[in-house]
Amino acid sequence: MTQTQRFLPPDIFRWPQLLDYSVLFFFYAFMLVLPVSKGATSVAMVALGILSLVQLVQYRLSLWRLIRRHLPIALLALPFLAYLLSLFYTQNLAAGGKFINREISLLLMPLIVLIQREFVARHLRWLLLFFITAVCVNALVTLLFYLLPEASAIQLADAFRFIGVKPYQQLHLREAFGVYSPFMVRIQFSNLLALGCLSALWLYVQQVYKQWMLAALALMLVTSVILGGRGGQLGLMLALGCWVLGGYFMHLHPRLKQKVGTAGSVGVLLGILLTLFVLLPLLAYHNIPALRERYNQLIWEMKLLEDGTYREHDYVHFTSLRRLISYQNSWELIRRHPFTGTGVGDYQQEMEAIYAKNHPEFPVNSHNHLLFLWASSGLAGLLAFLFSLGYWLRSFLRSSRGWTRIYGLSLLLFFFSIMMLEAMFNQVDLMCYGLFLGMALIAAEEGRTE
Repeated sequence: MTQTQRFLPPDIFRWPQLLDYSVLFFFYAFMLVLPVSKGATSVAMVALGILSLVQLVQYRLSLWRLIRRHLPIALLALPFLAYLLSLFYTQNLAAGGKFINREISLLLMPLIVLIQREFVARHLRWLLLFFITAVCVNALVTLLFYLLPEASAIQLADAFRFIGVKPYQQLHLREAFGVYSPFMVRIQFSNLLALGCLSALWLYVQQVYKQWMLAALALMLVTSVILGGRGGQLGLMLALGCWVLGGYFMHLHPRLKQKVGTAGSVGVLLGILLTLFVLLPLLAYHNIPALRERYNQLIWEMKLLEDGTYREHDYVHFTSLRRLISYQNSWELIRRHPFTGTGVGDYQQEMEAIYAKNHPEFPVNSHNHLLFLWASSGLAGLLAFLFSLGYWLRSFLRSSRGWTRIYGLSLLLFFFSIMMLEAMFNQVDLMCYGLFLGMALIAAEEGRTE
């Protein structure tokens, strides 16, 4: 027996065991590369999709039966069908086809979770551990670049371009516009940090590597604060509020109500909320330079907008102004096509025409997912999305209890909050959307409620 054979399962090269081990390899690889490389993640996702379809044939599984049995997971892909439907009336089919191809993860991830449900149920904790570990590695590298002198950071980024490190963006105000993120776009990595924090909390209450989860949580929180992705920070704060409220009413409120009464218990809750979500953020603002500069930039932008002097500055890069303009122009496009939307192929062109008329100096941005759905795929797309989330929530509440319920609700609140600030059609966000909501529902149905 060779050294390699000694460490491999004896049946790894037999079919269909080889198929099952391949799924295991690519699923764990997917979780490891998700916070690091969009390209590698896409390869792993496509491989999982192909292997899952092969398993359907190998084990003679009925996809339709799986969909009916686990409908809440399958319906997470419903907005993708609305995008497809809009191709029937869009004029620019080439652009529509490119958009559909770019959004394929919205369909593929729920499909993978659906077919691999038993695998996810068995390996859920380890899958999350791999994801959290990868996020922490990215966080450590991000903090390293932040702590280095900028000249050294630029040299280091150039030296490691061959492993996928992004070019260093040298800005006049390094912290005001967000800290450099070496592997992912800052907004997307900020979202991944939030998902890592919520998952680490769940594993902690599940008694899984508790000390490591606390250390990982601290590292990810610090990185999120410094990184400067304000949408991810806001979404994480709201989601953590869900944990505080849930934990309080599950564990502290029943005891305090007996000792100090309902009014006293509510007073304690208000004190906790005030400390965690008002006093601590204020202390962080006054003592963490990266956070202070990032939000000073926001305050300064809003002040310039209020007194009308923003045109005296390079206002095209004011993110708060760009969001306001995006909302305004999206609503104008919706009024032109209130029922059908433009179709996903014509959305960009029609939005560019509105921007050229109203704000020609600004690039086209979509900063609200609900407005984007309505404008691009009409009421059908908007209602499909809301129905899919509502159905998932109904099923999740029926299946879940305890900390698992808090985990799933915090994920839902996080995703919905970031959708209010960005249209969710980036590849990584779409992958995480179907994956994490699917995993949370599986955890609830499997009774992981310790």
